[in-house]
Amino acid sequence: MLNLTERRLAIVTPKEAASILAERNTYGGQRPLRQSHVDCLAGKMRDGLFHSAEIIYAKLPDGRWMTLNGQHTCLASVQSGIPFNASIYGYECQTEADLFVLFSEIDCGMRRSQIDITRAGRQTMSPQLREISTGSVGLFGAAIQMAPKDNRPAVFRSRSVSPQKRVAAVCENPDEACFLNQYHGWLLLNLIAARMAMVATFRADAERARLFWDGVIQPSRLPATDPRSQLHKFLLSKECRRSSAFAVRQTYSVCVNFWNAHATGGDVAVYDVSQTPVAMKPTTPAPAAPASAPSMVRIAPRTPVPSLAVAKPSIAS
Repeated sequence: MLNLTERRLAIVTPKEAASILAERNTYGGQRPLRQSHVDCLAGKMRDGLFHSAEIIYAKLPDGRWMTLNGQHTCLASVQSGIPFNASIYGYECQTEADLFVLFSEIDCGMRRSQIDITRAGRQTMSPQLREISTGSVGLFGAAIQMAPKDNRPAVFRSRSVSPQKRVAAVCENPDEACFLNQYHGWLLLNLIAARMAMVATFRADAERARLFWDGVIQPSRLPATDPRSQLHKFLLSKECRRSSAFAVRQTYSVCVNFWNAHATGGDVAVYDVSQTPVAMKPTTPAPAAPASAPSMVRIAPRTPVPSLAVAKPSIAS
């Protein structure tokens, strides 16, 4: 919970600015200093063009004080030797999560980027999740957020998922995030659709999902007719590298078709990935899987794959 405890106007001297930087600029999720921005602010102060700024700090129950906004302005004051007018706001925060909410919502000077907010969000995570890089948190959070809910993949693109939602998705689904992180180094799976399919298969059967995706990334010892070998070949093609919403849905659906074939022991005919999506047809249709088969990932009726002449996977109960 956030409580506003202080709100005042003040003239901050360079000495006071230096004290703020030395004693209170200790937030682990703080943005890296941009020296170019500091130089710009310092130049405005020297020219008399800088009018006012906002300094926002927070206090935790253990007594720690942390500056969340104003570090660039304070450093510019120290650098230029000129005081500045400031609106100072003080908050009391109960948890690190409160700090993150406050940090991600304030944008008084230089706008916070998605990386800035994601980096701050990592401070609220468990030690296990902090091993995931800042960039990966955003990628995995988007995949988890977009993975099918009620059997319908989200129709929006990954960049429309806010950084706050990405962080929340990772925090609320740590097992799925750690599972994705195991395969993060493989460019073959560096697709939002592939990550969505990985999340969906993990939710269906975690152990089988590990065996399946291990085979997808290293299919050398598998027969050519194995669904994992064929999915490996498909993910290497340029046909699944398109970024349109339809292409993402189509690639996700193809991944799920191969998963369902693997989960039920069925075969999927080899795709000719050198052709366009319209000509991408299997030599023979795959057999329909039984409706009661375990570990099935559903594909929504509203997610058609018109360019693929494969039998629709059965819907799991």
